Amino acid sequence: MGPYTHRVHPLLPAFIILLLAFALSCGCMVREADGPLTPVPEPPMPLPSEPQVNGTLITPDATVPVTVSLPLESMPTEETPGGPVTMRTFSFVSGTGTYTLSVPVGDPAMSGATVSSGDDCPMGRWRPGSEKEVSSYYLGTIFSAEEEELYTALQKELSRIHRMEGLNDDEYLELVTNFIQQIPYDPAAPLCPRNPSAVIREGKGDCDEKSGLLLGLLSREDYDVALLLFTEEHHATAGVRIASSTSPSFRVFGPQGRNYVYVETTRPSLIGLYQAAFATATPIVVPVGNGTIRYRAINDVMYVIGVQKRMEDRMTFLWDTREDHLQEIKRLEGRLSAGNYETQEESDNDDVRYSRLITDYNQMGRDYTAIQEVYQYLRDHQYDRAGCRGRIENSKVELLL
Repeated sequence: MGPYTHRVHPLLPAFIILLLAFALSCGCMVREADGPLTPVPEPPMPLPSEPQVNGTLITPDATVPVTVSLPLESMPTEETPGGPVTMRTFSFVSGTGTYTLSVPVGDPAMSGATVSSGDDCPMGRWRPGSEKEVSSYYLGTIFSAEEEELYTALQKELSRIHRMEGLNDDEYLELVTNFIQQIPYDPAAPLCPRNPSAVIREGKGDCDEKSGLLLGLLSREDYDVALLLFTEEHHATAGVRIASSTSPSFRVFGPQGRNYVYVETTRPSLIGLYQAAFATATPIVVPVGNGTIRYRAINDVMYVIGVQKRMEDRMTFLWDTREDHLQEIKRLEGRLSAGNYETQEESDNDDVRYSRLITDYNQMGRDYTAIQEVYQYLRDHQYDRAGCRGRIENSKVELLL
């Protein structure tokens, strides 16, 4: 589509001609000016709705034996006194830093891990009413003695970053979460979840496998966390208990007073955001461990998401209003070009309105672009809660909302 052009009516004052010349020179008053502006994109996660508390708290049965069912990839190993190990290295971004950690993973054949068929996995025979069995299976995987060596190695590496960066409890929780979120997602994961060692060894995992690994780490670091088991959706994820001086604007899970929020594990996401499928779904809430540390930065997240919602509303308004202005500008331009006015006053009135609409149109375009830049930053930096808040405050974008 070519640029939008127009004819200037001879009665237009000189200052309007100059205004139009400036607008055309900077690409504002052309049809293609819509190009850099795009309709408000769907957010990666639905915004939290009104505060909701739901979910059933259960106490799982005694844990069941941990099994793995997939053949492992062939990777270079090295011999140690305890048998062959594979070194796995991961790089990830958290806050403003990029970090690398390496951990050894032993051969499951040497560790005594049980290999089973899918028949031994309760997920393969799940029926309503078997939630305790499924929950016990996950907890058995998370707290298996066979996984302690892996968790110790991971904690050592993560604690090194913790000390180096001087992180507080909230920032360390985000660091660990960001590490798990950036382990590649495996859409072809088996029905029976692999244990944490297999996730690290193979360098990939799906939602429940990565959630189990995250919960294992956080519970060992004394965080108050829970498994959120969405049985009808056949989905499991992590939850972390929050501490907030205000009523949370996020959906929270668990019995009254526990307030666990959803933790996405498949990709970088601010703590508390959830996918659309879980906006109304009711989970089984299974506390993991006996941790006491709560996530206190939830107020920051609520602020960021609240501003993001206002940005979406404002961009939608600007987009729609700008389109309306463009149609009116084209209509007035046609009238001015034809020059069929009965009085000079009528022509002058159209001149003034035409000029004002152009000015407003261009200003709305600039506002939209400024808002969209910050909005896109928030979407691209879900691993940096403090940075998202700082970008909002430093950009003064709220003055445009």
